Amino acid sequence: MDQYAHNIVQVVIYRWAPTLQYLVLKRSEQDGGWWQPVTGHIETGEDELDALKRGVAEETGIQKLNFISQPIFSYEYDTTEGLGRDNVYMVEVSSSEIVRLEPEEHSEYRWATFDEALGLLKYEGNKKSLQLADQLLAEAR
Repeated sequence: MDQYAHNIVQVVIYRWAPTLQYLVLKRSEQDGGWWQPVTGHIETGEDELDALKRGVAEETGIQKLNFISQPIFSYEYDTTEGLGRDNVYMVEVSSSEIVRLEPEEHSEYRWATFDEALGLLKYEGNKKSLQLADQLLAEAR
């Protein structure tokens, strides 16, 4: 049995349009109404890469992923059900990709600059993930 009550893949999605932009999603009001990157539970028998691709497709409608990083960061946190863990990846998509939200889960999305995205995110783990992704992309330029 997995030691984590919540085993999550978190995906920092970015594009060049023509400057660097990050995709952030707003949870529906019944799910808290906060902004976050794509996140999804890793289902039983599913590996992280499959969970990542499924989560991105389900939450954004995006099927074509130009680049998927190795995990860039992992962190643990307490939940009401027990210990949670997020494994963070970076994914590049084309600037022509159209986002189609799952309306039961998210009410809106935004392609944002680093500063805008950072200002929207609620949780420290999401903020640290975005900061690390931005740092890695800056180093690669």
